[in-house]
This record gives sequence, structure tokens and C-alpha cells, in this order.
Amino acid sequence: MDQLTRKLEALTSNGIISRNEYKESPPRVEYSLTESGLSFIFILKKLLIWSNENLWSAKKEDETLDIALHLRVMAAFFGQGFGLVEIRIRNSNGMTRYFLEKNSIGKVSVSDQQDSREPSVKVDLQEEMWVDLISRPQEIKNLSGKITGDRKVLDQLLPIFLGKKFSQGALTEYKIQTTSPAATL
Repeated sequence: MDQLTRKLEALTSNGIISRNEYKESPPRVEYSLTESGLSFIFILKKLLIWSNENLWSAKKEDETLDIALHLRVMAAFFGQGFGLVEIRIRNSNGMTRYFLEKNSIGKVSVSDQQDSREPSVKVDLQEEMWVDLISRPQEIKNLSGKITGDRKVLDQLLPIFLGKKFSQGALTEYKIQTTSPAATL
């Protein structure tokens, strides 16, 4: 028995998740949180906030950052509403695009491939600015980058952007104010 199977069995026997088998070919099993498991989400959110505030440091040169994972966690645990957001992260190696979607039933997906739909909002940031935004959001008031589209969708799906000041004017394409010359696009 592998480690994943043992963990799933332990979570099931402790009432944290439920297991639902489908009589299909090939066999399919689906796991979901029970009431007890759902009650743990509040604690997990607090733990995530605490770890961001206390354990993050500047990214080391040999360290990789899993931005797709951060996007998924932020939207799943902290985001409200639903929509499609394109996030472009730039660094010395070029640009990586992420398409974050949260559907009307709360399922979150992150992909590097765009489908035929146009995102409600697009955000373009330097990787250093993204790391700062994740690690010390309370200190970041102005972002260096570019945003186009519906700000409300961005604030709902990724509330880490809430309260951050952007350039004046309507939300059409514009530059976001900079706080650090090193973080300009």
C-alpha cells in the first residue's frame, strides 16, 4: 500500500474526508471533505496567513517559486466569486503566463494554456513584485506592472490585490504605480 492510499484511508477513517466509489469502467473513486473536514478550512486559512507573514523571505537565487500553486491556493482559500484571470509574471528568463479560473461552484484551476475565452482581467508583474506581494502584502501599497480589465474580478478572485493603489482613471490599460525602481516593467 502506497503512502497516498494510507493517508486517504486515515483521513476517511477519521471522518475528515468521504470516499465515493463509482461503478464504472475504468473504476473511479472520488474524495470530498466532510463537515469536519470543511471546518478545518478556517484553521488552514489562518495557518497560511501566518506562514506568509512570518516565514517568507526574499527569494534566493537557486530557489524556485511555484506561482501556479500560490495562485491556486489564494483563489481557493481566499477568493470570492468566479471568473478568468490572466497573470503574466516576468523575470530575467522572459515571461510566464498563468490562466486562473474559479468557476461558479468554487473549483479552481490554473493553466499555462489559454482557451477561446477572453480573461476578465489581465495582470502583468515582475516576479520580484509578485514575491513581495505574497510575502509582505501589508507593506505593498503600490504595484509596478500593468493591469487591464475588470478590477472587481481581480479583487474578488485574488484578494491579495485588495487595497493596493493603482493609477488614476478608468480601468483600461495603464501602468500601475511603482514603489521600487528595481520592480518596474
